[in-house]
Amino acid sequence: MSGEVNVRISEKRNLTVKEATEYFGVDEAEIRNLVKEHSELGIWRESANILIRRIEMERHFNSLKKACEVKVSEKINLTIKESAEYFGIGANMIRNLAKEHKELALWIGSGKILIKRKKMEKFLDTATSI
Repeated sequence: MSGEVNVRISEKRNLTVKEATEYFGVDEAEIRNLVKEHSELGIWRESANILIRRIEMERHFNSLKKACEVKVSEKINLTIKESAEYFGIGANMIRNLAKEHKELALWIGSGKILIKRKKMEKFLDTATSI
């Protein structure tokens, strides 16, 4: 029986820079820069090696991700899936409306459709049936 213990990266409290790059999917320079800018994300050791505080780094990345997310109700154009969820109408019905009323959609390349949210809202507000 070996005395070696294997702990998954996701279970570790502190990570080496190499482990952090693997776990967070960013390069080593970015990890080091983040720790320089936000000292609470790392632990500086005498050997100049850094230990990354995994939980704090996760919080940091999650806060960045949330800051970049845009609510569907604030978007100018919506995908078919977003439109279906937002308006409560099936995706096929959204596609059919876009084909029948070209002004409701933005056609991109070979078949990608984005729905103009405000125009669709106005259209549906005045529609009695679809």
